[in-house]
Amino acid sequence: DGIIQFSAHDVFEPDLGHIIEQRVILSALWHQIESHPMISVRLNETVQAIGIEASIAYIQLVNQRLSAKLIVGADGAQSKVRQQMNIDCVKHDYQQTAI
Repeated sequence: DGIIQFSAHDVFEPDLGHIIEQRVILSALWHQIESHPMISVRLNETVQAIGIEASIAYIQLVNQRLSAKLIVGADGAQSKVRQQMNIDCVKHDYQQTAI
């Protein structure tokens, strides 16, 4: 029953945002990833374990162990990276909905 009104004029901007198709964004991201010399893409790999040894993080795949100074777990709300590293997650229900 609520009403929300947005105006770019109110914030002294020409536009409030832009709509860009997902395929266009993904295509641009893949192009940048594929052309970067320090990035290698691995798809459909099974992660056996994730951990830290002597200040170096590692991911154990089925046939290979990868190590780095940093592992980013950007795998969603039910993150397997977070779970394997035993990182707690605190959730709050604010009884709100956004569109």
